[in-house]
Amino acid sequence: HRRIGLSADDPGWAPIGVPGHWRDHAAFARSDGPVLYRRHFTAPPPQSGERRFLVVEGVFYQADVWLDGAYLGDAEGYFFPHRYDITALSRLADDHVVAVEVDCRPPGDLAAKRSITGVFQHWDCLDPSDNPGGLWRPVRLETTGPVVIDRVRVLCRDANPEQAHLRLHARFDSDTPRRARIVTRVDGRVVAESDRTLATGANEVDWTIDIATPRLWWPWALGPAALTDVEVSVEVDGEVSHRYGVRTGLRQVGWNDWTLSVNGEHLFVKGANIGPTTARLAQA
Repeated sequence: HRRIGLSADDPGWAPIGVPGHWRDHAAFARSDGPVLYRRHFTAPPPQSGERRFLVVEGVFYQADVWLDGAYLGDAEGYFFPHRYDITALSRLADDHVVAVEVDCRPPGDLAAKRSITGVFQHWDCLDPSDNPGGLWRPVRLETTGPVVIDRVRVLCRDANPEQAHLRLHARFDSDTPRRARIVTRVDGRVVAESDRTLATGANEVDWTIDIATPRLWWPWALGPAALTDVEVSVEVDGEVSHRYGVRTGLRQVGWNDWTLSVNGEHLFVKGANIGPTTARLAQA
């Protein structure tokens, strides 16, 4: 860990912007990684009752994360943020250095890929030698109360102009066993509240909500693509400990006997076939 510790000598390292992809920078324009990112920063220690997290919002595609030479964990996949509890480390000093080693290995066999990178590493309209690796979203510090919401998933089970039925799944991380109140808001309006007993560490919680006269999402051929903000907050002793928001579209998609419907309306499926000439022009 000598290379990534606080005393590592890095004045000669090439600067690189975050968020971004390393091939956007001249020094790494032909690199396939791995690339080691480091950043010095100063932050006062969290106050009593507070927790602090290092949040890697988007890494493409795999990474190892350190703070002050202490290994925090690994991250894989660019679909969701990765959160690391650094409360104890933050109380040891004011000066810190974060290091993230990012790798995005090119697929050796397109028929047996080991990374879920989709069209970014396998598409006729992109240069197959390109590499999307990097910290493509910010790396940030987050200070919360004693309970943090690690992630929230919102699933619209069914929807029509009168009502939408949503299923929510969230992971709450608590510093000790405690009672907490979970509040759900839709477009700023409280639609559900419940009191829960949380254990120390991760707590998986499921619940459902109904939304009257929802603003439905439609494909462009049928109507406006309205989006709805769903926010989950957790309160401890009457104070908000953490909030987590998700923006989603409320719609019901059906597939019956090769017929596609959205919110009960039939939709004719249209597509485009990119021929060899068009593909070559797109790569040029």
